[in-house]
Amino acid sequence: METFEIMDITTNVQFAIERSMAYRGSLPIYHYTTMEALLNITKTKQLWLTDSRYLNDKAEVVNARGIIIDTINAEANNLSKVMRECIKRLQSRSWRSRKPIRTYVTSFSRKHDILSQWKGYAHSRSGVCIGFDRSSIFQSTHEGWNKPYLFKVIYSEKAKIDLIKKFLYQLDDALRENRINSKYAEIVEFTFDGFMEICSVCFKDPSWAEEAEVRLVILPNEVKLLDHREKSGFIIPFAKCKLNPAEAITSITLIDGSPLRKKSVQEYLASIDCGSVIKQSEIDMQFF
Repeated sequence: METFEIMDITTNVQFAIERSMAYRGSLPIYHYTTMEALLNITKTKQLWLTDSRYLNDKAEVVNARGIIIDTINAEANNLSKVMRECIKRLQSRSWRSRKPIRTYVTSFSRKHDILSQWKGYAHSRSGVCIGFDRSSIFQSTHEGWNKPYLFKVIYSEKAKIDLIKKFLYQLDDALRENRINSKYAEIVEFTFDGFMEICSVCFKDPSWAEEAEVRLVILPNEVKLLDHREKSGFIIPFAKCKLNPAEAITSITLIDGSPLRKKSVQEYLASIDCGSVIKQSEIDMQFF
């Protein structure tokens, strides 16, 4: 069997698992942010996806990797020789501290108008909650980037472990059925890397569950396509994902919908031919 054939077999298992993680809801998804960010999105016709190393919950990537590794170790004795060999190779290169594949992420919530999201992301009176049509945000991406994925974030510890086991045993079955032996462990290792990286940006601690997060994730083909911005003293890499605001934005909710503020947003949206519905938050926040 040729190397490319083995790669096809193993990556097909990975892709099948990733498809099961995809968000396929038909309702809008919401991005909580500032008025300044709303202007940036609509003027540039882009969403910015941040390098996952700079996510708000700095421990989430490390913790996700730990769950994956612990589950793999617990199941190792039930797996085939080639899978055990692959696990040994991963262990030998200190997989807890391995250099991750770069992924770029922007976050949405399945929930509209929730207090925790306003507090965390929509600062002061300038806060907005932008409703997006799920299908429209896939309109196009920068040339040189892979296709973006929209994943549900997984909070339940049981659901995380069940997903990891599903990946392990489906991959193991594929190796057995195609009689792929341990000399191909290095190839199988690439599939582990890809799976671990996606889980690292889709697993979060249960304490974050209220946010009901959905993440748009993309992997670069070329690092030179990245841009950079300053935030809190860091120079942060980000990727750009194109969109058409008139098609993609379904609604804009204001945390402080005073008549003049609402009017200013309406006039701006009309000037760019964006007919999004403007709503007032039902949450009574106090600003000082």
